[in-house]
Amino acid sequence: MCGIPGAGKSTVSAHLKAIGLDAWDTDEDGFADWREGGSKLPVAEPADWHDEEATRGIEYCVRRDRVEELRRRAVGKIVYLCGFAGGEDEYRDLFDLMILIAVDNDTLSHRLATRTTNNYGKAAHERESILKANVGWAESYRSRGAVIVDGTRPLADVAAEIISAAKPGELSQVEAQFSHPAAYPEGGSRCLFSAS
Repeated sequence: MCGIPGAGKSTVSAHLKAIGLDAWDTDEDGFADWREGGSKLPVAEPADWHDEEATRGIEYCVRRDRVEELRRRAVGKIVYLCGFAGGEDEYRDLFDLMILIAVDNDTLSHRLATRTTNNYGKAAHERESILKANVGWAESYRSRGAVIVDGTRPLADVAAEIISAAKPGELSQVEAQFSHPAAYPEGGSRCLFSAS
């Protein structure tokens, strides 16, 4: 399950965990690290994520090896991986289904300004970049086969739609696009990617 920063990924992830589902957050559960943009070699976390100079030339990316490990452990069940970080094209093939939580810019701007669990998007340059990217965000994911969920609705409704979309009988069209049966034997896992 993915989405632009501020869309509600972490909130949905916490809700899915609270109701007993196997949900993981890319930030909170250690699936992402910082790396050098060109070489892709690991680098130390910058002292201040919000400092443009401190983050120049480095990127925050999900680690493919961690997603592969999660997929191996997920055989025969649905697992929700919730979050967003760079390098998505390097691990998207590991998911059976991609779900995007989409929100309009007014909602997004309000969430970025008022959220208390994550400061990303509070700095002016971050907020401007996020709002600009959000303009075509949902359509770019729709064109890649993602299920689009309206994240402006109440949390329980958003979670219910995500859970419904993840039911095995409803994955056929997207599975054809994202599944890799040669790499994952019969009865394989269902990993979902969600962003916040």
